[in-house]
Amino acid sequence: MKPFNLPLLIAFLLPTLAFAQSTDREIDKIAGQLVSALNNNRKVKAVGVANFAYRGNAQTAIGRYLANELTLGMSMRGPQFDIIPREVVAERLYGSRDAAKPDLGAIGGSAKEAILKEDHETETDQQGDIIDAGKVVLQELVKLKSNGWKNSDALVSGVIEDKGDEIRLIITVNLRESIIGGARGNFVKTPDIRDKMEEQIIVSVANNGPGGIVVSDPINPPLSNSGVEPYRLENMTFEVTGCHQSARTIECSLNIVSDKDTELYTYCSRSRVIDASNSHEFHAVEVKLADVSSTNNARKSVVSNIPIQGLVRFGNVDQKVVTIAKMEIYFYTDQTGYQIATLYNVPVK
Repeated sequence: MKPFNLPLLIAFLLPTLAFAQSTDREIDKIAGQLVSALNNNRKVKAVGVANFAYRGNAQTAIGRYLANELTLGMSMRGPQFDIIPREVVAERLYGSRDAAKPDLGAIGGSAKEAILKEDHETETDQQGDIIDAGKVVLQELVKLKSNGWKNSDALVSGVIEDKGDEIRLIITVNLRESIIGGARGNFVKTPDIRDKMEEQIIVSVANNGPGGIVVSDPINPPLSNSGVEPYRLENMTFEVTGCHQSARTIECSLNIVSDKDTELYTYCSRSRVIDASNSHEFHAVEVKLADVSSTNNARKSVVSNIPIQGLVRFGNVDQKVVTIAKMEIYFYTDQTGYQIATLYNVPVK
């Protein structure tokens, strides 16, 4: 086990834990506000969260991350409506090349202008701004009708603003042609959030003959063989290669790569999965890195750009799990410090 000085470790960990808790609290606050409002709207039968637009782009790592977190947060707040899975939302919005694609940036931008004026406008002016935003929403949301979007399905969309040491998330909820709700929150730029803001989305390309290429219209960045988007932070990449349930355990295999030589530690403590069907949590009981396994923590030297096989076993699983909404793996390297690798929408066989 890696030797450490306890006071130094505590001093090192506290800022990271505080940042993570701050992000979770803000997500919980927004999720609670939205669920409370939507539970009181009898017209809403289902709700889907679209990627949040950042710098006019609806296909960014930070936009997907916050949308995934909000979807999970809403599912844990006792919604009296169905939560539309994120992959279904993506398919409806962008899945068909022939389908009309709504401009989520335009929707979010118009709503942002309306909301940001709230602090210094009269109530009449605020209502006028919402109506103006609604006109843009009307123009864009009519495109959803041919994409399997029902009249009782509400769409949560929004924009992310860079505010220096924080980012601001501004959200609107639209049902058919109307804005029926909204929320806003501020997030401290943790190392994880900064990394996602800087991450470039890689799109697939196809040869279009001499002199040009055609760039595909991505729903998500390249996925692993399991269909799960990898987790990336600085020099580290965690990729799920498969999850299997056997009796009361779920075993998830990982492919881990670092672009630098490093010492990698994975921990049972704070590693968990959350079931997509009912938000039940199951915690890690064993971690493994290559040939080293432990019921506490595993340590292994990682060589630059050489993949290492990892495994996490989650125990006391008292129900059938089809999809993991969120997987968290607690790890440490000298370059990253203590972090939590987060992976979403993981299928279980």
